[in-house]
Amino acid sequence: MRFTDLSKMIRTTKTGLAYHLQILVNAGLLKKALERDGVEYAFYSITDLALNLFSQLHLLKESEI
Repeated sequence: MRFTDLSKMIRTTKTGLAYHLQILVNAGLLKKALERDGVEYAFYSITDLALNLFSQLHLLKESEI
């Protein structure tokens, strides 16, 4: 998901969102990619580590994996 799309969904400041997303990236739970489509934007996706962790904690249904 692009940062701009995510920031529209979350009720927090863009600065606060960026801070917490970076914590998740540093922890290995999210991947951040910078892409250019005329304008540079950040794109975030969940890592396999996060999927495995959430699965082990029973936070995901088998159909979501």
